[in-house]
Amino acid sequence: RKKRLSSVLHCLAFQKMRSALAYRKNYEDTKAHIHIPSDMINHVLAKKCQYILSDLEYRTYLHQWNCSPEENDVVLARKAQEILSDVIYKDDLTWLKGIGCYVWDTPQILHAKKSYDLQSQLKYTKQGKDNLPNYGVVMDTPVYVTAVQSGHNASELRYKEHYHKTKDKYTTVLKTADHDRIQNLKHLFSNNVYKKLWEKIKSITYKLPPDAVPFVRARQLKYNASIVKYREEYDKFKALYTIPKGVQDDPNTARCLRVGKLNIDRLYRDVYEKNKAKIHIVPDMVGIVTA
Repeated sequence: RKKRLSSVLHCLAFQKMRSALAYRKNYEDTKAHIHIPSDMINHVLAKKCQYILSDLEYRTYLHQWNCSPEENDVVLARKAQEILSDVIYKDDLTWLKGIGCYVWDTPQILHAKKSYDLQSQLKYTKQGKDNLPNYGVVMDTPVYVTAVQSGHNASELRYKEHYHKTKDKYTTVLKTADHDRIQNLKHLFSNNVYKKLWEKIKSITYKLPPDAVPFVRARQLKYNASIVKYREEYDKFKALYTIPKGVQDDPNTARCLRVGKLNIDRLYRDVYEKNKAKIHIVPDMVGIVTA
């Protein structure tokens, strides 16, 4: 059986070599009939760079060899692969889950349960509620009395209750010096009273002539910013500018046109498209031309 297998492998290798020889012979016979435009140089160079940088082309298999499954290296490699395999690990974990062996009296589990009981808020409050009837509150201690009195003093409801009871027992006297002073300050700081007095004063005593500095300056600013004035000045000065009658009269425009003709890419492309079909490059010459 081993002899038959070696014969088959030998035939396959020979067939591959024969196929490569036939391909090379056909290629050598027909390569002179192939005409590649100069545009293909970039593609050929890109293919050559890809060939150089390709990892598949970089690898070179020296020979084909067979290894028996019973060899020591193969057995060790298989065992190491099984140890590092995630599939084997998951199979073992699934098998361990199905055993159902769980010990409840181990020190670690007891320690965790005890820690949970100590940190449980429900059990802590339950123990306090169970022991609450066993204790009584002494009402006449200074601490308790002070706490109750502080609660009454800090209560907003009790404060408002006392205020509502006593607020109707007092009356305000308006004819006092403090009340008059407050009313005067209120009138001084009142915006409505200030505006009312200003309207009375400005219509009687304050006069602003038309030739005053603020009016003159405002009119001057408005005049300078007027679009009508701008248009008037523009119409006066636009006749002073002259425009050349043609392109040849303006040296700058003519120079730009000449530079544009020299730099235009369309003319170059036109000549290139006409002449590229006359160039015949053999594919083997690409490496020589590149070098």
